Amino acid sequence: MAWDGSRRAKRLSSYWLITHEGDGTPDPRATAIGGEAMPIFGFKEEAEMFLEFSSLGGGRGIQAATTGEILSMLSGPCKNLRWVAFDPLPEIFARPAPDPSRMERGKFMSFLTGGRLRG
Repeated sequence: MAWDGSRRAKRLSSYWLITHEGDGTPDPRATAIGGEAMPIFGFKEEAEMFLEFSSLGGGRGIQAATTGEILSMLSGPCKNLRWVAFDPLPEIFARPAPDPSRMERGKFMSFLTGGRLRG
C-alpha cells in the first residue's frame, strides 16, 4: 500500500509549527522552497530536522498545535498567507522543482475539517 499523507494528516491530533522563540508566534516565512508559507509538521522530529538543516538562523523553536489552533491561526493572524507546507524539506534537501508539500491555505483548512470549510 502506498503512503498516503492525507490519511496521516487527518489522524494526527497535534502538529508542530516553527515559531519565534521569544513570543511563540508562528513563523510563516520558514519555508522550504521560497515563497511565503506556513510550515506544518506531523512529527516533532521532522520540525527539529527542518530547523537544524535550514538557513533560518537562531531565534526559532518548535511548538505543538492542535487542529483547532492551526485553523484559528490560518483564519486569523495568518489569514493573508496563500500557502501551507505540510512536512516540507529544508532547502538543502529541496530540489529545484515545485514543492509537493505545498497547498493553498484554504484547501488545507478544508482538508483539516473534512471538507466542511470553504477557504
